[in-house]
This record gives sequence, C-alpha cells and structure tokens, in this order.
Amino acid sequence: MLWVLVLMAGLNAGLLSRDVAYGHVFTDDATIPAWQRSRNFSLRAAVTYRLNPLLTLMITAWPQEAGTTAEELTDQQLGLPRRGLPAAKTVPPVAGTIGARRSVVVIAVESLRRDVIGLRHNGVPVMPHVSKLAESGCTFTKAYAQSTHSNYADPCVFSSLYPLRTDAHHYYSASDPWPKDLLYDVLSRHNYRTGMFSSQNESWGNMDQFLHTPVLDVFFDSQSYDGPTYVPPTDTGFAGYVKKAHVAGKLDDAVTVSKAVEWISQPDERPYCLCMNLQSSHFPYPVPDTEPTVFEPSRIDFNVSFLRYPQDKVPVVRNAYFNALHYIDKQIGRLVHTIRSLPQGNRTLIVILGDNGESFYEHGYPTHGGPPVEPQVNVALVMNCPEILESAESNYLTQMIDVVPTVLSLLQVPLNDCRQGIDVLAAERPAPTKRLAFVHCNNGRTKCNGVVSASGWKYTFDLREGVGVLHNTANDPAESVNYATTHPKVAEILSRLLTEWHRRQVTYYGKSQYYGLWNPPKEPELTDAETHVLWENVSDTDGQLPGWPSQSDVRTAPGG
Repeated sequence: MLWVLVLMAGLNAGLLSRDVAYGHVFTDDATIPAWQRSRNFSLRAAVTYRLNPLLTLMITAWPQEAGTTAEELTDQQLGLPRRGLPAAKTVPPVAGTIGARRSVVVIAVESLRRDVIGLRHNGVPVMPHVSKLAESGCTFTKAYAQSTHSNYADPCVFSSLYPLRTDAHHYYSASDPWPKDLLYDVLSRHNYRTGMFSSQNESWGNMDQFLHTPVLDVFFDSQSYDGPTYVPPTDTGFAGYVKKAHVAGKLDDAVTVSKAVEWISQPDERPYCLCMNLQSSHFPYPVPDTEPTVFEPSRIDFNVSFLRYPQDKVPVVRNAYFNALHYIDKQIGRLVHTIRSLPQGNRTLIVILGDNGESFYEHGYPTHGGPPVEPQVNVALVMNCPEILESAESNYLTQMIDVVPTVLSLLQVPLNDCRQGIDVLAAERPAPTKRLAFVHCNNGRTKCNGVVSASGWKYTFDLREGVGVLHNTANDPAESVNYATTHPKVAEILSRLLTEWHRRQVTYYGKSQYYGLWNPPKEPELTDAETHVLWENVSDTDGQLPGWPSQSDVRTAPGG
C-alpha cells in the first residue's frame, strides 16, 4: 500500500508542477533564485503545497538529491524548538492575580491608513474617538501590514506569523499541520475568557479555518448572525464568492459592537481577550441610510468597482471612506465607553490597527490588494492604557506580527515560542537602524514580495514578472522613482534579504522535519556593513502623498 501512495503522490506532483503558478521554476531566468529553478524544488513544492498532509509528511521525509543544500535551514535560521503546549486553561492562577490581570481589546479596522489617525478633514475629525485614544496613548507611525489583502493580512495580526507559506495562493485549512499559537490561545492558558467578533464573513479565504481555534469561548462573524447581511455588488470578488458559495455577506458594525458589548458586560471575574474586525471602511464604504454623513459630497452615483472608478471622482470616494471611518469610530466610542465603565475598565489595554491600508490612485490604482505601496501597507496602530503607556509617538519600524508579543509583554504574560514578531517596546529590541518589515501579496491583482527598511528604502519583487523595483519612501513618498540603477548596492542588499526571507518561509512550511520540530523561522538580518550602505545619503524628510489632505490639517501627536 505504501508504494501505491508514493506513486500517486509522484504522479499528482508531476501534473501539479505544470500549473502556471509553478511555471517559473523551469526557467533559466537569472532573476529567479537558483534554489527555485531546479525541477527538484518544483516537484517538492507541488507535493508539499497541494497534496494531503499525510502524503506531504511521507514525501518530505524521503531522501533528497545531492546538491539541494540551498533548501536547508540551519538551527540559527529556525525558530525555537517546538514543545508540547499545556491544554487550554490549565495554567493554575496565582492567588490574587485573576483580578490583577489586565483585559485586552484588539480591533482590526478594515483599510485603516496610518495618516487617518488625528486627521481633520474640512475642519472635522475623521475619527475623534480613536484620535483621542491616540493622544493619550502610543501611536506607531511606521507600522506595516504583512499583506495588502485581508485573507493574508488579518491572520498575521492575531498569530504573529508571516503569511507566506507556499508559492501558490494559500487557503487555510483546519488540517494544516503547521504550528500556530494565537493571542487568545496564549491568554486562554492564563485563565482569560476569549472572544472573536467580526463584521466580515471569515470564511473568505478560509480565514475561519485559521482563526477559529478550540479555546475560543465565542466566535461570532456574519455567518453567526440570523439577521440581514450586506453584499456590495461593486466589490465583485466578494460578491461573486457569496453568490457561488451561498454564504453570508457582511454585518453592520453596530451589530458586531453590540454583540461584543453584551459579551464583555457579562459578570465574570476573569479578564477577557476581545478580538474584533470592523468592516464599514471596506470599499464601497457603506453606512446605514439612517446615519448622517459628515463629509460631502460622498454619494457614489457613478459607475465604480473595486478595481477602478473615475479618477476625477477621488474626492467623492474619499469622502465616502471618511464617512465610513467616522461611523466605525462612533461604534468604537460606544465600545470604549462600556469598557471604561466596567470594573477594572481603566486598566484595560485597547489596541486599534489597520489590517491593510487603502489607495486613492496615488500610485495609479484604487482600493487595496495591489503591490505594497505605502497607502496600502503603512497602517494605523494605536495602543492605549494610561496606567502602563505614556502618551507618545513611536517611529520605530513595526510590523503587524509585532502586535501579539508587544501586547503579551504589556499584560505581563510570558511570550509564546510560536511567533515571528517581537516586543517593539522592549529595551532589548533590535537597533532601529536594522529594522526590516516583510510583505507578501498573492491574488489576482499581484503576486509579489516586499521588504521595507527603517531607512526608508523599500524593495519590491514581482514574482510573476521576475522584476525588482527599489523605492525610497523618505525622499519619494509617491514611490515614482525606481532607484535600482542609481543605487545598485542598496537594491542588491534588499534583494538578497527578500530572497532569503522567501526561501526560509517556503522551505520551513514545505518540510515536516522543520515544522514538526521547530517553530517558524527567523527573518534574515542586516549586517553592520549593509546597514551602513542603507543609511548613506538618506533624507529623513517626511514627504506628503499627492492628493491627500494637507499636513496642516493633521494633528501631530505629542512625544514625537
């Protein structure tokens, strides 16, 4: 029987390797890393990423050809060794600590750009409640999403794991063999009650298969709701999915917040971990008809789609976006009021972030899901808890995978081993000059990797075209200039780092001897010499994106 399974796996892999997603590995194109150009890698990729996990385990344990050392990972490149986790809620509470534990609320807001925080448009605050939290809390100005589309970006926030697992588009499955340990998994072991409340249909991209873990006390999304849901016809991808799959659309954020308010208000001495996803700010930015709009004109009475709309209508569409954020802010204000009115409410840590950003043709196209241009990846991140966080503005390069370890540290809960992010507020954090952020996108619009340096240099590699582009967001915020030819050393350094990051990710997730014994890999680091090259002749000027409201209309947070 064993030889039959091996034969079937080999035949399937041979067919799958003909898929266009793997076609590039059979080329001699020098822009493709050598380790991806071998037929051995292509076969392994197909077997590993497309077949049953049992076959994957069997095939990856098979002896390899000689000369494939580039596919190996060293102990220094891997994460911490895996060890058995205690069953949920088995960590015994220390006497007197249950009430002392802080509760935490993490709210992911759809398409929330960094530059919306503190923004006043036409003299009116776009998100007054969130901006108030930012003023009295810590605002991160260089926070980067791990992807430009939600099905890759959202799981990173709660898991502290990069989204890149395979060279094909990845759909999550409850049977995925890879380790994960989400924020609420960790806190459940420390006697927290846990809840996930989302306005979106989490089956999009099979995110629910990743996010809905056994320890969750409550998992609520649009599929859980008996009332009406909303399917915007102009969001053609999601609308088509809902129609074909016969599933629910999205929820009014007011409903989601009401459910969350009801849950946290239940009498229970245990602290809570509340994770949320609010969706009104997803194109085409719907708000209830009964809700007054603040920013006008905002009526979208012209032909639009997620992929395009008339560029001369950008002010109208952007006003609709602002109105949606204003509506979300109203719901967040209602939630915060409830939190602060509860016992220990003033000790609760509140985190608000953007899962990805949003474009308004600054780089030639709208919405999100495209390459990692600044409006789509430089997202909002605010943490508020006056007892432990001073009012400050941090320009330390931060990734969304850093949210979980930073939150755990603020809660004084030991960090888990299965993570790729860091505590960005720790004294022993990496030097600011050496910080990097990695991005991976894979959908119908784009398939690319990106690496951002704290120096402002950003390198993006198109995995379909095999072309790399070098930008400098400090000198050229519109990312209109490709510096690859004028700064070849910078391009070479970032290309090497990005290629190595990609290699570590797909190699780890492709081999059971790695993911079965080790936690996910570490990201590659800059050498001192490379750091010096990146920081040479770099302006620290904070540029302004064209077409965005004037900086004079934007609050500068204290502590900068």
